[in-house]
Amino acid sequence: LEMNYAVDFFQPQLFNLNVNAIIVQNTKSSSYMRLNHNELFQGYRENISAPLIGWKAKNYYYYDSEGKIFKTIQNIHPRIPTLDIEYYIKL
Repeated sequence: LEMNYAVDFFQPQLFNLNVNAIIVQNTKSSSYMRLNHNELFQGYRENISAPLIGWKAKNYYYYDSEGKIFKTIQNIHPRIPTLDIEYYIKL
């Protein structure tokens, strides 16, 4: 899947930055510990680039067997450290 979108950055300000993204499904499942259980998750990698400022990064998304997001590792700004987020859905 390929797409383009515009993002806005602050400090310093940069509006409507064109970002190119390519999303690829990982061919093998990844194993992570969730609530004291080792589980397999389907992963996707998003390669992003913003040619105007020479920024390239990779984002990762992991879904459980029911298709619910479990974990994401994202680069949201060239000057901010990578975010590592785990989701726990309460039913």
